[in-house]
Amino acid sequence: MEILLMARLLVYVSAVLSIMTLRLERRILRRVECAAISSATQSLETKFRSLDLLAR
Repeated sequence: MEILLMARLLVYVSAVLSIMTLRLERRILRRVECAAISSATQSLETKFRSLDLLAR
């Protein structure tokens, strides 16, 4: 009986940890994605400024 309760508790804790890990991964991916978009935007802005200076 105690073994069954311990097994259930272990499954519950494992499920909670899995959910927490997935949420953390999502947050990290969002931050990385935002940083990549920001970097790409800055790169494009620099290229457009260079083209604008060349056109003058």
